[in-house]
Amino acid sequence: MSSDATSFHNLPTELILDICDLLPLDALLALKLTAPRLNSMIRLDPRRWQNILSPCARRAIHGYLNPSPPNPDQEHCRCCNTGYQIAMFSSSTSPACIPMKLTTTPHVVVQLPSTSAPGT
Repeated sequence: MSSDATSFHNLPTELILDICDLLPLDALLALKLTAPRLNSMIRLDPRRWQNILSPCARRAIHGYLNPSPPNPDQEHCRCCNTGYQIAMFSSSTSPACIPMKLTTTPHVVVQLPSTSAPGT
């Protein structure tokens, strides 16, 4: 890339706003979250929120609104809005924790009768 190339951030405000008018809501939200200047410049029209959000927009909103976990060995539960140990989640991509009562309940082990054949 040459040194005189213009980045998107350096474009005039009017041109950026014209480009934003052509973007779908999820792309507009993603663009808004890329830089402080774009975040303050781009306004989200409430009428555009009447449509159903795409999965990309939902992930962007959840990622933006949910706080970061307190430390790296914790994950944030989207259901109860709390940070828990990673072991509390059913998988690494699970957005919800396993309720505590399911993990602390003692397991009952039942001894099954032997199934050996008679006379052995």
